[in-house]
Amino acid sequence: MKNNILAVLLCLCGAAAMQSCNEPKRDANAETLFAGKAEIVCDEEIAPLIQTAIIGFDSANASAVVTLKPATSRTAYADLLGGSARLIVVARPYLYDEDSLMKKFGVVAHKDFHVATDALVFFANKQFPTDTLPAAALKAYFSNATPLSSSLPFLKNAPQFYAPQPSSSVTANLVRYCGNGRTIKEKTISRYFSSGDSVRAAVQQNTNAIGVGLLSQLCNDTARFKMLRIGYTDSTGAYTKLTVHQSTVYRNMYPYPVRITALLKEDLRNFPFGVASYLATEAKPQRSFLTNGIVPAYAKIRLLEEE
Repeated sequence: MKNNILAVLLCLCGAAAMQSCNEPKRDANAETLFAGKAEIVCDEEIAPLIQTAIIGFDSANASAVVTLKPATSRTAYADLLGGSARLIVVARPYLYDEDSLMKKFGVVAHKDFHVATDALVFFANKQFPTDTLPAAALKAYFSNATPLSSSLPFLKNAPQFYAPQPSSSVTANLVRYCGNGRTIKEKTISRYFSSGDSVRAAVQQNTNAIGVGLLSQLCNDTARFKMLRIGYTDSTGAYTKLTVHQSTVYRNMYPYPVRITALLKEDLRNFPFGVASYLATEAKPQRSFLTNGIVPAYAKIRLLEEE
């Protein structure tokens, strides 16, 4: 019986060897999850964050080459929908018109990875006369142009709101949370700037300005700016002032969370899939998001209450 079993095993091994000899040799340059070349079209508002997170992928995989191409979120989605981008990383969902076009032409939602959760924030010069903005007042202002003075009567002058260009993910999230879902009232933004960096530079020079940005852009820049708390009335009727912090975002308390997502042109286990999966699940990039003050998508977090 033992000899029969050995004969069967030898036959199987021989057949496998013959099969492997007959198979064509694998192309050394063939793309895999961890080998290949890919360009990430990245939302410019989070490009420094993603650049830091992706560094370890190249060094850990000798045959991997990843480049980052910063662009507005509008351009990133246009490249994805047009087929020229295989992988994008953005800080907003599809806009209404993008979603409508996809439905019109039968385009299914792209395979995506939740990478981290950022937050939309309002920030000001250290000399700005308040540290809190009521959520209801922000909604009324951007949706109906209701003056903030009705909620903040102690402000001597109406504040000027500064935001990145309308094609930015920051402004798209402002519209999503404080506008009517598609637009904000005309002239509620005093001035649009070409980038988040330009917004911050302008706010630093103007003690009456309120900038719109992301938590990841501001949390390590508290020497120059203060992120304004958001006031709201809770379910008990008490007025609460909510601090902008990754802990309040993590506990779903902060009202303006921003999901950072990697979207793929193809739902295939190819190199762009490997890059997106790395950003969303590996310890090194996820730890970098935590260090940069936002909430990693794939991590166990233990909150410690301050005494």
